Amino acid sequence: MASRSRLFLEAMEANNRDDNVTALRLMKAAAEQGDPVACFVAAFWHSGREEGFPANRERCKFWLGKLEDLAEADNGEAQWELGQHLRFGNLFSRSTELANYWLERAAKNGYGEAQHHLAWYLETGQYGYPVDPRRFRVMVRPGFQTRASGDAIPVCHKAVYRRSPDRRGAAAAEEGG
Repeated sequence: MASRSRLFLEAMEANNRDDNVTALRLMKAAAEQGDPVACFVAAFWHSGREEGFPANRERCKFWLGKLEDLAEADNGEAQWELGQHLRFGNLFSRSTELANYWLERAAKNGYGEAQHHLAWYLETGQYGYPVDPRRFRVMVRPGFQTRASGDAIPVCHKAVYRRSPDRRGAAAAEEGG
């Protein structure tokens, strides 16, 4: 996860103060600078689903289009965000197939959240992915190395990673054995 810009943070602070005019102006500025999360928030605020923001269907579509443009331009965070919104139907029609496409592109581009979730889905067989231990082990290594958010990978992933044939000796050394 990329750190949010000053504009994005100020927009959220304005929103928390119920200063929606300032919040929208600042969020649009952050989105114009290419922040994928700001693009989605601007779209959401224009969708009419957020109290205090007037609905504007054309502006909503514009910001969703900007998010898609960023994803097409190989922005890993935008690919991750787009995939998540498609997976859960947030302002987009729900599509597991498209969500998985964007998840895999983001993972291939080195986006840590995507690598982590793809490994998780391959381990557990979620969202149309078959359980695939070999591919899981291939995906989990980059996830350990590039976790952008700094969050810990769940223990189940660490246990599987340590049990993989090429990690047994290293795991024993890490544990002092």
